[in-house]
Amino acid sequence: MKTVKVFTNSSFNDTIQIERYIQPVTYHVVLGVNFFADFLSGFTDFFGGKSQSYQSRLATINKEVIEGIQKKVHEIGGNAAIDLKIDNDEISAQGKSMIMVTAIATAVIIKKDNKKVDYNIKVEDSLGSVSLDEFKHFKDKLYLQATLKQLVHGGPIGRLIQEIKPENYDLLPDIFQCIRKAQTSPRDFPENVKNALRTMLNTLDFEQRTKFFYNELKYYLTTENQVEYRVGKISFLNNEILEANCINYELINELIEENTELTTSYVLNHYKEGIDKKLVFFPSDINHLQKGIEICKKNGYDESVITIIEVMIETLSKILNK
Repeated sequence: MKTVKVFTNSSFNDTIQIERYIQPVTYHVVLGVNFFADFLSGFTDFFGGKSQSYQSRLATINKEVIEGIQKKVHEIGGNAAIDLKIDNDEISAQGKSMIMVTAIATAVIIKKDNKKVDYNIKVEDSLGSVSLDEFKHFKDKLYLQATLKQLVHGGPIGRLIQEIKPENYDLLPDIFQCIRKAQTSPRDFPENVKNALRTMLNTLDFEQRTKFFYNELKYYLTTENQVEYRVGKISFLNNEILEANCINYELINELIEENTELTTSYVLNHYKEGIDKKLVFFPSDINHLQKGIEICKKNGYDESVITIIEVMIETLSKILNK
């Protein structure tokens, strides 16, 4: 809904003219029980990896509520939302406290600006010149990429992970490609190596990190047993997903449709433990949870999982549709 503009103010100068006021619109997001507790526990490390992680989560929430407002304005024929306000309210559900984030704005139609824009602006072409620092950076990066491609045994990879500089954190996919081949599991890495790996993962925003985790998990769950230390690598990813609160019901559904023994052992647990681990709930989660019930029934999964999902649907429906 990029065509819908959002403003926090309700009065404007001559640059913006409101043609018609339509109606107020609202959008809700629910924060899980652990969101602020986890945030405060990481507050002492404000300038470290934990701070980056929570900032990305808060950015995800902000993006979600604004996009929700934009969508609702678009559906009723508006092209702008004015006087945007975001409020937080504490609520209780199933004996647990949650925070509901509510965005409210007024949908309007603003007069479109027909002023022509001069695109005939000369842009200085800076391609072709590379500084010494840039040259060294790319040289180091090429060396690291070549080294990672040669690593098929687990021994040296831990040391290499620790030596990677922040400017080369975009090598994360290459590192996990190497871990796939390694004859060891990240679960068995020393704690300082695990922390270095987590620091790299925290440079991804919350949504990117979640998708990255589940894509890696899907690889191990759908690949033949010849993958070295397969169960250990699945266990590591499974633990990191839960500890980083990266629960995503849509991606869980994609995995449980595979109906394998490992899926039953690990991924279904995301529904059980994920109730307390998931930090933010969106209206779309209700649809994904309903889909999860269908898949669980079709594959004959544990009835207790279905019961947990049903309770969650009922709770979210009451909160988000109030």
